[in-house]
Amino acid sequence: MTPVQVNHSVPTTGFIVHDGSSGVIYSGDTGPTEALWHTARGLQGLRAVILECAFPNRLGPLAEVAKHLTPALIRRELDKLPGNLPVLIYHAKPQFHEEIAEELERIGGGRVSILEQDRTYAV
Repeated sequence: MTPVQVNHSVPTTGFIVHDGSSGVIYSGDTGPTEALWHTARGLQGLRAVILECAFPNRLGPLAEVAKHLTPALIRRELDKLPGNLPVLIYHAKPQFHEEIAEELERIGGGRVSILEQDRTYAV
């Protein structure tokens, strides 16, 4: 497990979980980041990115101050990711879940999806 500091209003860390042949990238509270994607670049066998998306696009100014992501900000992060990894989203504020889900459907060409509670994922 490799911790990597990410961009948030309080010190926060993302993680690259990798066993030498396969792995995933996970980041909780974060705004747009460079260090996590830079650290992951070149690793073989990455299977997915698990990433937060706390706010809908209409609350972009709040998300930027709080250093969280919106679907529009995630769209920009996709270009930074190593490879064409699937991006699994969590941490949507409950009151914005449906709005965020609709906005995420319009980006990433099916590459981005919200994690569903009580579902098991294999990547």
